[in-house]
Amino acid sequence: MAVNTSATGDAVSPANVVIVEDHSLIRDGLRMLLALERNFRLIGEAGSLAEARRVVANQQPDIVMLDVGLPDGDGIALAGELLQQRHDLRVLILTGDLGSDTVARALAVGAHGYVHKQHNADELFAALNTLRNGGRYVSESVAASFVASRPKAAPSPLAVLTEREREVVGLLCEGDSSKHIARKLDLSVGTVRKHRENIMAKLDVHSVAELIALALKRH
Repeated sequence: MAVNTSATGDAVSPANVVIVEDHSLIRDGLRMLLALERNFRLIGEAGSLAEARRVVANQQPDIVMLDVGLPDGDGIALAGELLQQRHDLRVLILTGDLGSDTVARALAVGAHGYVHKQHNADELFAALNTLRNGGRYVSESVAASFVASRPKAAPSPLAVLTEREREVVGLLCEGDSSKHIARKLDLSVGTVRKHRENIMAKLDVHSVAELIALALKRH
């Protein structure tokens, strides 16, 4: 199950992208892929935290493709820093690290997507297009690895939710917007939004990203 919370509609112009990756061969491959896709325009590259801060500040990209392990520090900490500075920025974690703690940290700081480096170009562009259209994306293998590595003994916090609220959580994790959920459950959009408010209050989460991370953690 790829977690794909895409909004509808296409952007008028290409999304500007910055790559933050310390391996030059991987940057070369990503650069060639982006050159083939008209929905995205590569406007900058960085191989370290310090360089990334400078490039993002100067170029003001729409999307940052970010590796976790960088030579001068933690890419996830950088993601949180950049997202605090610019709330309209979209961050896609592109890494070889499938550790559950790493995935949880990335989602907790607000990263909008998480894709493994071994995925093919189709998966990468599915993630990029989802972020470009305002959604969130966690690839299927990342989600499966995350769930498989979590301990099963602890009771699920989702148990405090009503059956209808759990249905809404499930559809959010499958990528549905409030409008799509309303249509599937034969509810008004306002009712779905109220369910979302109640769910977040009960679970003490403050964003869809935190909600998805919690749902995956306690799957």
